[in-house]
Amino acid sequence: LGYTATWALYGALCVQTYIYHVSFPRDRAISKIMILGLFALETLQTVLLTVDMSSVFAAHYGDIANLRETHTLWLSVPVLTGLIECTVQLFYSYRVSVLSGSKVLGCAIASIAVSSFVAAILDGVLQLKHGLYSHTARELSLAPCVWLAGSALCDVIIAAMQTYYLVKMDVAFKATRNRIARLVRLTIETGILTATAATIVLVFLAVNEETYNTGPAFYLSKLYTNALLMIFNSRARIEQSQAVLGTGAGIFFAHRDSNVGVSTSFSAPERHSTQAIRPTPPAKDSETALQASVSRLACVTRDPRY
Repeated sequence: LGYTATWALYGALCVQTYIYHVSFPRDRAISKIMILGLFALETLQTVLLTVDMSSVFAAHYGDIANLRETHTLWLSVPVLTGLIECTVQLFYSYRVSVLSGSKVLGCAIASIAVSSFVAAILDGVLQLKHGLYSHTARELSLAPCVWLAGSALCDVIIAAMQTYYLVKMDVAFKATRNRIARLVRLTIETGILTATAATIVLVFLAVNEETYNTGPAFYLSKLYTNALLMIFNSRARIEQSQAVLGTGAGIFFAHRDSNVGVSTSFSAPERHSTQAIRPTPPAKDSETALQASVSRLACVTRDPRY
């Protein structure tokens, strides 16, 4: 189940990465580098897990001794997962510092993320030294507990702080309020998703002597990257239009904000849109300023700080 879910979430990640690079070609270079770096790490992890799966369930099927081997799980699960989680949480910590205007709060969240990553590295070293399923590794399970508990705590703090400061904004215009409400909803959903997943792995590790924790641990990092890309891609407006030929509908993606650049849309090559992208009507200067500030929170603007 862990291997299957890994490949399913990796497929979703490929689609989201493609949507991001097609829809937002004018994003800041640092954002593109982060997304590509995370995608490369996820690809490496998926390849390593697939090689291990082939060894256990194909090349050495029925070999109990081979089944108990660590293979590359010490690297693919704790180390790479910890690195991906830390990268995503550092991005969120910067976002919280921008929302709150407090660098102390951002640094506090970043310190929890880095501490969790250090614990994940230590867990990988212990697995490499003692084996994944050995009694010694189970007795020295403090490192993975610190890693998973720190990740869950960091996710809860990030979701709570972002929600608090977004709801705290006093906005008079309906369009801007709707955009803020959407950001709040996405923040809560993605924060609960990642925190719950880390907690499930932690509970399986702490209260169960079996190895049930390894299954969800395989795809834990992909929940983080998919959740991050959901935030990035939430800036795109998704429209369904009826196809001229056939009965299906094409999915079109267009920018919400003119600061991103020219509108970008794409669909399946055999379908054509029958509904043009409706331009946003001109807004008053004050409303435009408020919407621009909300767009910055969603990482839309090309301001050097973002």
